[in-house]
Amino acid sequence: MLKTVSILLISIFFSSIVLGNVKLPAIISGNMVLQADTKVKIWGKAEAGENVTVLFAGQEKKTSADKDGRWMVELDPMKADAESKVLTVQGKNKIEVKNVLVGEVWIGSGQSNMELTVANSANPDAEAKEANYPLIRHFTVTKDISGKPKDDLEGKWVICSPGTVKGFSAVLYFFGRDLHSKSKFPVGLIHSSWGGSTIQPWLPKEVMAANPDFPNDFKVPEDKYADLKTYAEFKKDEIKKISKTDAGNQGEKEGWEKLADFKDGWKETVLPQPLEKAAGAEMDGAVWFARNVEIPEKMAGKDLVIELGATYDAMTAYFNGEKIGSREFTIDYGKTKFTVPAKTVKIGKNTLVLRFFNPYGPGGLLSKNGDELILTGNGGKSGLGGKWYCRVEQKYEPGELPMKIPHPRKIPSALHNAMIAPLDSFAVRGVLWYQGESNAGDQTYGKMLSSLISSWREKKGLKEMSFMIVQLPNHGSRPAEPSDSPWAVVREGQRSVLVLPNTAMITTLDIGEAHNIHPLNKQDIGKRLALAARNICYGEKDLEYSGPLFSSMEIKDGKALIKFTHIKGGLAVKGGAKLKGFAIAGADGKYFWADAEIKGDAVAVWSEKVKDPLSVRYAWADDPDCNLLNGEGFPASTFQSGK
Repeated sequence: MLKTVSILLISIFFSSIVLGNVKLPAIISGNMVLQADTKVKIWGKAEAGENVTVLFAGQEKKTSADKDGRWMVELDPMKADAESKVLTVQGKNKIEVKNVLVGEVWIGSGQSNMELTVANSANPDAEAKEANYPLIRHFTVTKDISGKPKDDLEGKWVICSPGTVKGFSAVLYFFGRDLHSKSKFPVGLIHSSWGGSTIQPWLPKEVMAANPDFPNDFKVPEDKYADLKTYAEFKKDEIKKISKTDAGNQGEKEGWEKLADFKDGWKETVLPQPLEKAAGAEMDGAVWFARNVEIPEKMAGKDLVIELGATYDAMTAYFNGEKIGSREFTIDYGKTKFTVPAKTVKIGKNTLVLRFFNPYGPGGLLSKNGDELILTGNGGKSGLGGKWYCRVEQKYEPGELPMKIPHPRKIPSALHNAMIAPLDSFAVRGVLWYQGESNAGDQTYGKMLSSLISSWREKKGLKEMSFMIVQLPNHGSRPAEPSDSPWAVVREGQRSVLVLPNTAMITTLDIGEAHNIHPLNKQDIGKRLALAARNICYGEKDLEYSGPLFSSMEIKDGKALIKFTHIKGGLAVKGGAKLKGFAIAGADGKYFWADAEIKGDAVAVWSEKVKDPLSVRYAWADDPDCNLLNGEGFPASTFQSGK
């Protein structure tokens, strides 16, 4: 009996400690940077009614936790200070947050080009070697989703050093480095992004609800995506309801993997493409693909690696009749890779055979680029994209989910709820935004971005919090004739939000890569963003940071006269060549390439094919051939004047 009472008393004692402990959110932790020259909120949780005292930099602030255990104090504005300090929070317990600095704090958000690390940018080793900046601190928000705004998130502050910087967001680091090098004050960089995300997941739920024109066909109940684990289980259960069961590898029983030629029962197809297209039928089930591969002498008798790009499907791979590997079906597609043992590889003709089992939905090899399908080994490389042979083994009517269940990074408001809302009370100077590739072609992008800026400002209680936008760079195909461009639509949407106060946009049409959606040169991105911040936020109004931006158009004598802002040093042509990139249209809306000539602070645009022009486009392509600059060397923005 005494033992039972003792255990009960111990349990009550430890429970009271847990309930009474003052707690801080992850963002308020060691090595952090607090924003200078503004009131700074410090908040957390404690037992209801518990008295809490916060001590920092000679200030003492007191409060008590409300009935829900929440508490908050405001520190008075402080000047930037590189001296390390301790933030003390005293309740029934005591927390000391060490190595705290006061300086400039920025959030960086968006998709993969914001997420890309220093390790994956240009010259990572050289950059890391020089990264001795202990006054720069970086916090990466752990990826998560939620149906409702969360109170906290996961992550930690990391001091910049040669040993840590490669894990930093490259855009944020190069921005912070340039800002710090100029000012010498501490810089805090909060990185909250998710590669491949559209803009809708970063918008608050009430904004999505108030704008029915914003693309949104997501109907999953909030409690089904409370976090990543919950959503994965929900998605798995829903898929299981409609998934087909593999009846067994009948093709292997009949020796399909050992065939050297693919004639009877096989048909020609092309990979990569969805299984349904390759098989020529809307279906779920088992489909085989096969092809011959010529192996040169240098690769014969060597281990080879087969890379097949993205797929969801269960798959079995055979090389020269021997099974070399398999993978299970996954609800989120991933890259697939197999190793071919050296003993299986011979010089000359070899066979590669793949069996897919697709239980539901889109199957097959889903990469858009055939270059992702390769075979490598011993310094040799062979492409596997192109002609294959196909044979259906099991065919089922395709199942459909009762609702759309997208990748977590595509769920409207889910990333805002989990990765931005917990930062609402943390004081910052502004936001860097690099996103738009996943919204290519969306005519509502400008309105959505404007709503994002306004709503984030409102939730932070900062009506004019600075927003710095990276306009999408050049990437993709270059058209022979004027045509529509999904990326140009987004660039124009990005330009449209500059009517909002304290916004800036850097132009990047000179530093993208046609065949790489993740251009390596993040140094110039960061440098231009830092110039924009210095102009907008830090009083250096003479600094130019943008290329020429469309201002107005006047039609006179069959020519369009285009005027621009951001023309410091005048308008110029890259390399002194003839102006390129302009197209002009009349009432029929058909665009033709146009002649163009700089006339002082304007550009005259005309074409013999358009006698009465109504609209001008510039750099209206995913990868435009264009060359208009200002005197500082920054490229002019994509634009469309008139409609």
